Amino acid sequence: MKTPIKLAAIAGALAVALVGRAAFAEDTNAPLRPEILLPMAEQGDAWAQLKLGGLYRRGEGVPQDDAEAASWYAKSAAQGNTDARAMLMLVCAASVIAPVQSKACAQIGPLLQTAAAQGDLESEDALAQMYEVGMFGLPKDPGQALTWYRKAAERGDVRAESALAQRYGMGLDIPKDDVQAAFWNRKAAQQGDMLAQIELAGDYETGRGVPADEAQAVAWYLKAAQQGYPDAQRKVGTAYALGKGVPQDNAQAYMWLAIALSSAKLDDENRDAEALALKSVAERLKPPELAQAKRMAADWKPAP
Repeated sequence: MKTPIKLAAIAGALAVALVGRAAFAEDTNAPLRPEILLPMAEQGDAWAQLKLGGLYRRGEGVPQDDAEAASWYAKSAAQGNTDARAMLMLVCAASVIAPVQSKACAQIGPLLQTAAAQGDLESEDALAQMYEVGMFGLPKDPGQALTWYRKAAERGDVRAESALAQRYGMGLDIPKDDVQAAFWNRKAAQQGDMLAQIELAGDYETGRGVPADEAQAVAWYLKAAQQGYPDAQRKVGTAYALGKGVPQDNAQAYMWLAIALSSAKLDDENRDAEALALKSVAERLKPPELAQAKRMAADWKPAP
């Protein structure tokens, strides 16, 4: 069972995603006064409704009031303003913990249904997540969640691809199918999804849903390692140390093991083992080689 905090995190993440490149479309540099916006908003101007909602959300020129903000965002969103819909989700995400006394939040589900039915890709993925947990005017419905995840995944939505892969891999609301899990992991991994890259690497490492292939496993672990995932960095370092899937290379092994070990996110259960592995690799390197490997580790930065 998902906690209220987790539900809020899901809704907040969805809101950020739905805003897209608009950066919440709230230009706080522009001098906006409520006495100017209110008449426009009351006459149905979607832009003014969005901006007025922002003033109430931030408490600028009016008392801070999330319920009033949600109400104006909902009015704007009902006219098709996607930025207002995203802001409505952002405001209502907090209501999972401290309920906003507004009926506006219950409009999110129907708004997403309308947008998804019209082919809006991000709304298809968002709708699937709303059905998955049951919130914002929608019941918990695993079947509907799966339907919308599939629709979005088939159109190339990376979050939906990853979610579908997880469902096939774990047999969640669908028969377990390792081949399908690997197929959707590949789709998401090719779009840069780090967790999908990890899963696909594991598929190749164990022969789960794909033929076992050490080189492919290391290649996908490397992509995740380059994004900063410490367990993938550990896997890559170990592969270079043993020459599994890549040519044996102690300098590369030291670099990746040192990077993994420096991460606070590395699992504690792996930390002592990695320290020993790093020491073992260091003993194989000549002093100039070790110094170079240390510089490589110190200079490394995750891929943007």
